[in-house]
Amino acid sequence: MNTHKNANKQGEKILLGGVAAAALGLINAKPQTVKAANQNGSRATKKAASRAVKTKLNYQTETTETNSKTVGEAAANDDTGHLSDNQNTVSDTSAGQLNNNIDSNTNSSKVISKGNYPNNTQEPKTGKHVIATKSTDIQYGKWYGADATFSQNTLTIKGNQSANIPQTSSNESANVASGFTDDLHNTLVTKTDQIYKVVIEGPVKVTGTLRSMFFNLPRLTTIEGLGNLDTSNVTDMSSMFADCPKLTTIEGLDQLDASNVTNMSQMFENCPGLETIDLSKMKIGKGKLTNLSQMFMGCYSLKQLVLPDSIDTSAVTDMQNMFYACSSLTELNLKNVTTDSLQNMNHMFAKCSNLKKLDLSSFYTKSGINMKEIFSNSEDNVTKFPDCVKLEELNIENFDMSQAIQSNGIKNALNKLPALRKLVLGKNCKFYNNDTNTNVGLDTPGTWVNVGNGTEKDPEMSKKWSSIDLMNNYNGETDHDTYIRFYDGYPVKIHYVYCVYPDKSDNLKKQPPILDKDGKSYDYVVAGDNGKTSDPINTKNIYGYTIKSIYVNNDKQSSTDKVTVTFTDQEQDVYFVYDRATGKPITVNYLYFVDEKGDTKPILDKDNKPMTEKVDGVLYGDQKDIIPKPIPGYTIKQINIDYVKQPGIDKATVGYSDKDQTVDFIYTKNPVNNENKVKAADVTVHYKDEFGNTIAPDEILSGYVGDGYTTGAKNISGYTLKTRPDNATGFFSTFPQDVTYIYTKIGTNNTPNINEPNTPTKIPKQNKKRKEKKNPTKQAASRNLSKKQGISSVAKSKKAAALPQTGTNKHSSLALLALGSLTLVGALGAAWFSRKKIK
Repeated sequence: MNTHKNANKQGEKILLGGVAAAALGLINAKPQTVKAANQNGSRATKKAASRAVKTKLNYQTETTETNSKTVGEAAANDDTGHLSDNQNTVSDTSAGQLNNNIDSNTNSSKVISKGNYPNNTQEPKTGKHVIATKSTDIQYGKWYGADATFSQNTLTIKGNQSANIPQTSSNESANVASGFTDDLHNTLVTKTDQIYKVVIEGPVKVTGTLRSMFFNLPRLTTIEGLGNLDTSNVTDMSSMFADCPKLTTIEGLDQLDASNVTNMSQMFENCPGLETIDLSKMKIGKGKLTNLSQMFMGCYSLKQLVLPDSIDTSAVTDMQNMFYACSSLTELNLKNVTTDSLQNMNHMFAKCSNLKKLDLSSFYTKSGINMKEIFSNSEDNVTKFPDCVKLEELNIENFDMSQAIQSNGIKNALNKLPALRKLVLGKNCKFYNNDTNTNVGLDTPGTWVNVGNGTEKDPEMSKKWSSIDLMNNYNGETDHDTYIRFYDGYPVKIHYVYCVYPDKSDNLKKQPPILDKDGKSYDYVVAGDNGKTSDPINTKNIYGYTIKSIYVNNDKQSSTDKVTVTFTDQEQDVYFVYDRATGKPITVNYLYFVDEKGDTKPILDKDNKPMTEKVDGVLYGDQKDIIPKPIPGYTIKQINIDYVKQPGIDKATVGYSDKDQTVDFIYTKNPVNNENKVKAADVTVHYKDEFGNTIAPDEILSGYVGDGYTTGAKNISGYTLKTRPDNATGFFSTFPQDVTYIYTKIGTNNTPNINEPNTPTKIPKQNKKRKEKKNPTKQAASRNLSKKQGISSVAKSKKAAALPQTGTNKHSSLALLALGSLTLVGALGAAWFSRKKIK
């Protein structure tokens, strides 16, 4: 036993002597001091090597990273200008041994490897986060310029102090305050994965930046007392907790003051252990915050995010990838987040695979120029999470994409939302620019209908659109509403067109639409579930058109009155093809004014018939000009269409009508001017019995060419009028005219013919009224005869009518002579008496 004890003591002496000799050898050698590389190297070196631009998320198994650099290489990649000659040195072998201390049982499913992020335009930078490994239990130093200690895997930041962490022009923390250092700012180099917990004991006033303050601490689980940090003068919190995959608790986070912070990008990036982030009491804004990009990117366990009731994001310009791969979020309330200055929101909600409701009603995106794939990322083929496949309700009532369309930054903005059922659109929504349709990517299958005055279960359905048509046809002023994807079948568009091009299927889309009186088409949409048949779709009775044929897609149907369609997973078209109808013929009358009251009579033609004509009807949509005819002796004064006076007298413009239309050309007679008139041939009026015998003297009427004449029947004793001639009234012309009245003998009856006018020159009673209306002027012929021809036949007729009745009754005279022969005295007395009586 003593032998073993002596041997052990002898070995201890030899070991102590060897250590002392080695120490003296190191002192005498005076080696050059270098910075040992930690597990991950500097963040800048790692970022430069692994990714220049983030393009993908790569979820991989956590592995031990072997530091293959030499000490000289590590030194070359770091800024070591401030380090003293007293800095410690660590060989590559020592660094490799420290790397092997990482727990091999790390859960690989919750680690996101840095590198290959989608569209990452900014990479957080950091100094060395290191802990001294001396033989004592408590190590003293500074963490980002603040007094700190490290003991038993806990980093403690002391209270009652101030830490000034300057910010360089490159937005990177100054190296003098980087990591855990001693009082001489010499970095105490060791592994950062030994930090499991951070405790901030008391008030610490921080000035400058907290950028990457706890970045890339792979074993960090808990931060306590964060509210003890006075951050009212901090301007940068970007990447503050980034790449801490095991971090689950941040006590006091909501007590931070971020009112002067301008950059919070990547603040919680790649923190998959966080299930709740409470920012409810954090002061954010004052119109200074500009960057929120990738803030929660990769927090795939995050189930609840609580934002402040008051938050000022009016100056924020970048939100790209902000919630990328937050796959455990089911609902997100961003009502208080404003976007007055927002320009970039590419992939903002991509890979949020469990998100069901999203209210973006406060997002005014008029300034947005980059809105590509807001809910997806087609370039990411690595991330295990799908896109927003469960999103059912989306409020984008203030989305204006016109600027993004103009800058070509709108690619598939709303695509890959297969479960979307409810979409709220407002007056400010605009999904196209300068009235040019642009597909913004809404590709959800089915038919969208507006709720209107109905409910979501029983919508109004005055509008029915496919996803593409909803985006291309939407007008915020008239169409703002809540839309429900009511059918899973695609809509069928019903078109009413008139045939301009040949009636063939390849010309259907070329046929112009039929428009109503307000200039709108009759087109509409029917919808239904996939595989079901529609109700009969009937032909419309459209004014001015007649149905010609019906097509379903490109197939001509046998019927022309109705058709049915079966709904499919493709849009369909039904075309009702019409011809334009021809209106009814138009009646044209030629009239003249007979008095100042506006009474009119028809102008007669050469056959003494009223001048009138029929004009063919007008094709619907066309017009026809009807020109008034020139008529000798008359001047056009007025045009009426359907008894309504028209402006102008040169033409009547008549359109289509399926009812009778009338055009009246109304003239006035030209004033008489004998000097310029042509003497007409006489008009001779004959009075004859039915055997052709003259029973009364002829009358001769004279006048000028174009003037009208009027004749009348006579009262001829013993005769009654049998036939009144057709040309009893007419116009004087250059050729002689004869007017013949035919009478029938009635025996010895002396009773005057009460059916005849008392004056032979008067027209029959039934024509007298028309005569007064047609020609209220003088009868020039009868008044001029006495001057030029002596006593006219009219005067002779009047004189003959005034003779005693004895001269006209032969039977009375013979009776009186017979009585006179019987007795002279009686005869003389009777003759005297009779003569006296006649006188």
